[in-house]
Amino acid sequence: MNQRIALDTPVEVVDAFGRARTLASYECDLVWRMPGRTVIVEYQGEFGHSGETNIHRDSLKLNALAAQHVRVFTLTKAQFYDLTQYRHFADALRSALEIRDRTRLTDYDKRQRKLHQELSRPLAF
Repeated sequence: MNQRIALDTPVEVVDAFGRARTLASYECDLVWRMPGRTVIVEYQGEFGHSGETNIHRDSLKLNALAAQHVRVFTLTKAQFYDLTQYRHFADALRSALEIRDRTRLTDYDKRQRKLHQELSRPLAF
């Protein structure tokens, strides 16, 4: 979680204060490094990923990573809370990671729905 990915070619950006900066790496939410490939997941929550400036920053990041042949998956809040969309996301990620589905449980769907409900309910403080 929150690992830095070094860039082969640094990226020129303008920060929130209008200053030009050169980035040599990006911090990524989830990272899997395997021989010959890297797969990452970026969570695109509402905070920090909306508005033209943030969308531009995210685009620079994703394009720089894609230029290095990093496989990038993005997950939104809406995808996370919708079990069908979340399953599609998980299946695509599992495929990219070359992980076989080894589930043999007869009540797998029921367990998965219950786990998803637990993970996606609002936190109580």
